Amino acid sequence: MLAYTFYSAGGIRSVDPFYGTVNGISISSLQVLTIVAVIFAIIFVVAFLTGRRGFCHVFCPIAGLMVAGRKIRNMVGWPALQLDADASRCIDCKTCSKECPMGLDVNGMVRTGAMERADCILCASCADACPQGVITYSVKGK
Repeated sequence: MLAYTFYSAGGIRSVDPFYGTVNGISISSLQVLTIVAVIFAIIFVVAFLTGRRGFCHVFCPIAGLMVAGRKIRNMVGWPALQLDADASRCIDCKTCSKECPMGLDVNGMVRTGAMERADCILCASCADACPQGVITYSVKGK
């Protein structure tokens, strides 16, 4: 559909990544620079006070959609991609927890058998880091 739209409009004639900016710089005045600096300061303070991935946990709109989608999926019982673990093979090296970009206690999740967490983004960094291959992907319905 996107390709058809480009084609019907006559194609792409040029690409200007600096469109609408003054001489290629998007910060055109002291007021705009101040606003940008305040936004970055707020992001830094929130991330500093809330810890690792704090800004994502506090302000990210995608996280709320992911949590809502997962809850709906669990209520309906649709099959979905998720992580699975064989706790009997775990050697408690905690490498999985160290490698998790979301800062989750993956080792604790493996030990309790509760591999589904709202903060888990299913990146499988924990599975890649596990020397015993304890964590794998699976498709299951709830």
